[in-house]
Amino acid sequence: MSEDNTRRGGTLGQPARLFWAFSEPFLTSAPDVRKQRGRIAREVLPVVWSWIGTDIIPTHFKRLEDVVEKAVADGSVSDIATGIVQMKKVVGPVLKQTLIACRDNPAATRKLIAYTGNDNLLGHVRDICDAMEIEPVLARLVTAFPIPLSDPAVPDIEDMFEIITDGADKAPHCHDMIIAGAIDRFEKPAHALRLAHYGEATDSADELEKSPSRIIIDVLLFDLEHAAENVIVSHRANGWSSTTFDRIGTYYSLATGIQRELVLTEGSRSAKVVAKLRALFAETFSAEFENVTGELRRYLEPLYTGDLSTEPSFSEAERIGDVLTAAVHLKSLASELGLYAVVERARKECSERIDDANSLILELIRRHSGTERENARAYLDATVPITEVLQGREAGRIVRRLGAAASTVGDSPTRTFAA
Repeated sequence: MSEDNTRRGGTLGQPARLFWAFSEPFLTSAPDVRKQRGRIAREVLPVVWSWIGTDIIPTHFKRLEDVVEKAVADGSVSDIATGIVQMKKVVGPVLKQTLIACRDNPAATRKLIAYTGNDNLLGHVRDICDAMEIEPVLARLVTAFPIPLSDPAVPDIEDMFEIITDGADKAPHCHDMIIAGAIDRFEKPAHALRLAHYGEATDSADELEKSPSRIIIDVLLFDLEHAAENVIVSHRANGWSSTTFDRIGTYYSLATGIQRELVLTEGSRSAKVVAKLRALFAETFSAEFENVTGELRRYLEPLYTGDLSTEPSFSEAERIGDVLTAAVHLKSLASELGLYAVVERARKECSERIDDANSLILELIRRHSGTERENARAYLDATVPITEVLQGREAGRIVRRLGAAASTVGDSPTRTFAA
C-alpha cells in the first residue's frame, strides 16, 4: 500500500466509513474504553491517526463550516445542528482517547506534532481538538435560531445557545465558561432547562430528538460532564479550596436539575451523567474530609511537642480552613451524597482540636521568648482562618481575645485566658 493510500485510508475504505467504524465501538463506558485501548491501538490507530492529521482536521470541518453557512443563510438548521452536536460529542472524545492510546507510537506522535507544532502532545489535547473548528461552527448557529417563546419566564432558545457557545471564541478551554455562563445568566439553572419542555410541547415525537432544545441540552450535558472531570483532576493536582467545592456542588445541582426537569428515564444520558458525578464527588468529598483532621493534627504537632523552631505555614492553614469551609457550607450536598457523618465528624474534631491549640499557644508564649515565642504567635495568626470557619459569628470575638491575651503574656505572668 502506498504512503498516499495509507494516509487516505487506502484499501481499508473511505475515511469517513473508517472513522465511524472505529468510533462506534469506542464510545462506551470508561472501563470498556480502557479494555479496548490496546486492541484499537494495534489494529487501526496508525491509519486513523494519519487520516485525522492529514485530512479530517484541515478539510472536513472546513467543508462542514461551508454547509452550516449555507444552512444559516437558508434558515434551515435543525438537521445540520444535530449533526454538528453529534460530531462534537464523538470526534472530541475519540480524538482525545486516540492521543492517549498511541502515546507510545513514535510515528503517530511525530505526524501530529508536525501538523500542530505542539511538542507536548498530551498536554495540548484541547488545542488539537480546537483545530477541528467544532466550537466556531456551533457559535455560528446562534444567529440561525428564532425567538419562538412567548412566555417571558422561560428563557428562549437563542439565549441558551448563546450561553453555551459564548465562551468558544474567547478561550480554547471553554467548559468552565460555559457552565459559569449558564449559572450567571439564570438565577436558577434548572429553570433554564425548561427549554426541553418547550420542545416537548411544540414538536412531534419524531421531531423531538432533533429539536433545538434537545440539542442544547445535549451540548450542555457534554460540557458539564467534562467540566466536572476537569475540576476534579485539576484540583487533585493543585490542592482543594472552598471555591472548588462550591463549583463541584453547583455542577452536581445543575446535573440533577437537568434530570429533574427533563423527567428522563434511568438509562438516559442525563441520568448517567448525574450518577457519574455523584460517584465522583462522593469519592472526592469522602477522601478530603477524612484526611483534613489528620492534616490539622500534623500541622499543629509542634504545639504539642513544644518544638517551635520552625515558623508555621500560612498557606497550609488556609488550605485546611478552605476544606472546613466547604464542610460547613455543603452540608446539604454531603447529606445527599451520604457523607454527612464524615463531614460533621471532621468539623467537630477539628473544632475541638483548634480550641485546644489556641489555649496551648498562649501557654507556649508564656514559656518561651525570642524566635520560639514569635513562632507561637505566628501559629495564632495562621489558625485564624480555621477558627473563623469553625466558630462562625464568635470567631471575631475569640480571635480578638486571643490576640489581646497573647500581647500581654510575659508582661503579666498571672494573666490567664479561657476560650
